[in-house]
Amino acid sequence: MYRIERGRTPNGVRVVTVETPHLHTAMLNLSVAVGSRDETPECSGVSHFLEHILFRGCEDHPTSLELNSALDRWGGALNGATGQELTTFETAIAPEGIERAIGVAARMLVRPLFRDVELEREVILEEIREEVDEHERPIDADLHARRLVFGAHPLALPLAGSLESVAQIDEAMLRQWHAERYRADAMLLCVAGPVEHERVLAACARAFEGLPAGRPPDPLPAPPFPPGPRLRLVPHGESQSDLRLLFPAVPEHHADHPVFVVLRRLLDDGLACRLQQEIVEARGLAYSVSAGIDALREAALFEIEAATAHEKAPRLLAALLDVLSGLHRTPPSAEELDRVKARARFAGQALADSVSQLAAYFGEGALLGIEQTPAERVAAIEAVTCDDVVRVASEVFCREHLAAAVVGQPPPAELRQTLGL
Repeated sequence: MYRIERGRTPNGVRVVTVETPHLHTAMLNLSVAVGSRDETPECSGVSHFLEHILFRGCEDHPTSLELNSALDRWGGALNGATGQELTTFETAIAPEGIERAIGVAARMLVRPLFRDVELEREVILEEIREEVDEHERPIDADLHARRLVFGAHPLALPLAGSLESVAQIDEAMLRQWHAERYRADAMLLCVAGPVEHERVLAACARAFEGLPAGRPPDPLPAPPFPPGPRLRLVPHGESQSDLRLLFPAVPEHHADHPVFVVLRRLLDDGLACRLQQEIVEARGLAYSVSAGIDALREAALFEIEAATAHEKAPRLLAALLDVLSGLHRTPPSAEELDRVKARARFAGQALADSVSQLAAYFGEGALLGIEQTPAERVAAIEAVTCDDVVRVASEVFCREHLAAAVVGQPPPAELRQTLGL
């Protein structure tokens, strides 16, 4: 199995090691508690822009080429991602190269050179243009659904920013954001693999020595989920309409979170799940359909995603609502519930074979305040009963708690009629 050890550098960077002597690869996950929910409309996208700029060069590795090839000898390649609450940097690496990887990653985050800002701006603008139409209007159904839920709150901002906001971000803004947000108490480095905790901790103490202590300000609390049903129609000329349905869920620390996990698995966990069987196999309304939980620190969303031909969008929406309400009209059988729990057990066991998943779970999760071990999480899922499923499904999956966005050219009157609007 694996062993967890925790520590801190003298200036406050948290360090977690997941020692897996049975595996042959190591994984570094370095998370920073900053993301789009910390921004304002005026600086929307600055966290993502900064993540890009960090790869443009740092002290000891002053060019993009030098930095991005610094770990080649050990099979490593740093990658970054910006989310709503975290910015993460990670690489798989040969175990003998882990101290080198820690040094390179820390140098990149602590001593960036802020090079090529104008060039990187052009790259990001092209990234944003992938999610807008020819009139530069956003066509991301998920973004429109979140705007229905979060309104003017930063949680409704796009991760990469807008064309307008990114055009205004300059080197001074990036430097200020870095100075305010990339601080020791906002960082957690997790290494999973055949490594030794004391060596990792010592390497981190050396690598992060120049990083200022302290923690950035907390983000604005998430607003309550608004009453529904709410519907946003966004005209777009593709061959299908893209549907996104959002319902309120609960964060990881809530007692009912395991129930939502079971609901998600009942709906979308293999080809025998309810969404696949009802929407795809039985009715032919979509090629694929998915469900997920987006858990934030103090809130969460339950998401349904599907796409279909424009004229079929009202039928797809009605069918999705029918499957969701069916969770309390036709509760899961003992066999169905056992199957879901068995898959959850397998996922918990498989975690021990993946340094990538281990590093993310114990790294990113710890920075967000998730304290459950994988075994404790599986045990909580095992304890969920049919009555729990019916109770939560009946409370959550109703039109009064629905925010839906449809991007495409569906018949609007039929969609509104489906929701009683």
